[in-house]
Amino acid sequence: MNTAIEPAIFSSLIRHLRCLLNTKKALTFAK
Repeated sequence: MNTAIEPAIFSSLIRHLRCLLNTKKALTFAK
């Protein structure tokens, strides 16, 4: 069960990190 759930959490975490990075880039470009 854990092996099936872990990848989903990992992918969502990566997506979240990528989103944060994109917003950071947008903020730096706005400056």
